[in-house]
Amino acid sequence: MKKKQKQKYQSILLIIFLGLLWITFNQSGLIKLVKLNQEKQRLIGEIDILEKEEKFIKNNIDQLHNNLDYIEFLAYSKYQMVHKDEKIFPHDKIYKIKDEKILTNP
Repeated sequence: MKKKQKQKYQSILLIIFLGLLWITFNQSGLIKLVKLNQEKQRLIGEIDILEKEEKFIKNNIDQLHNNLDYIEFLAYSKYQMVHKDEKIFPHDKIYKIKDEKILTNP
């Protein structure tokens, strides 16, 4: 009698073990679920980055449409444009004026 009961428990444990293996490793199993959750988290992070980038670009577009000071700043800093009456001196040729004498920058 004990032998049959032991064999019954072994077969139940084998069925449970095979069921757990099947649940874990089939096409829609736990491993697939974990991988999909990781992919979901990665995509959510990527979406957040893209939304921030979109907000930054929209802000720049708004600045270009509405803010003349911003346009002037970009023209001066990025494209080195100047007004008609301005002169630009190269940095290595800056002079100091002291007592009406021109001295080169040390």
